Amino acid sequence: MLAKQTNIPELRDLAREVLSGRVNLRGALNDPRATTVLQEQSERFSTWYRELSVDERTEHENEAEQFAKDASSFAPGPEPTGIRRRPHTEEDDDEEPSTIFR
Repeated sequence: MLAKQTNIPELRDLAREVLSGRVNLRGALNDPRATTVLQEQSERFSTWYRELSVDERTEHENEAEQFAKDASSFAPGPEPTGIRRRPHTEEDDDEEPSTIFR
């Protein structure tokens, strides 16, 4: 979704690199492009949030609480069949993401 819908070219490129498997998520987040974009976007969010009135903040908080309640009411689906991955370990931190093609 991010690779298709964001209007931030750097973020779109990073999302495509992760989806293609050229880089894992950790690598993408350590990329200087991501650092710059995420810092800019978090500053934009902070400014937006600071400028909200008390009523607007309360409305957004209530919407977020309702969304969380709705999301938590979904029951998890059945266990997928097929390949099962082993649990993550400390040694995995520098490994490429596993795929079905290996």
